[in-house]
Amino acid sequence: TLYAAVAMYFHRTVMDSWGLPMATILCNMLFTVGSDLGSTLSGMFYGIIGSFWALLVNWMFLGFFPGGYTGEITSVFWIALAVIFIYTFLMIALKVPETMRFWALIS
Repeated sequence: TLYAAVAMYFHRTVMDSWGLPMATILCNMLFTVGSDLGSTLSGMFYGIIGSFWALLVNWMFLGFFPGGYTGEITSVFWIALAVIFIYTFLMIALKVPETMRFWALIS
């Protein structure tokens, strides 16, 4: 109900301008908050770990290619495509908790 109150009081564009997109807030609530304290703490922990893995892969990739893909060197595009494929495949194939998998793939 807190989400609904915030959404009704502030318009979506206002929240977006603050850097708080409503879709992200809703995903945080749906995939992190559990039925009891233990489930919520577990969801929070695995959410942080999943976001960490996504951040680490992005950080490493930007370390190797600081400018990203600018359209000049096509090998950067193909390497990025391979990294995305391998990362997504590993997150789906490995036996990791669902919350960690969700945040690792959505972040």
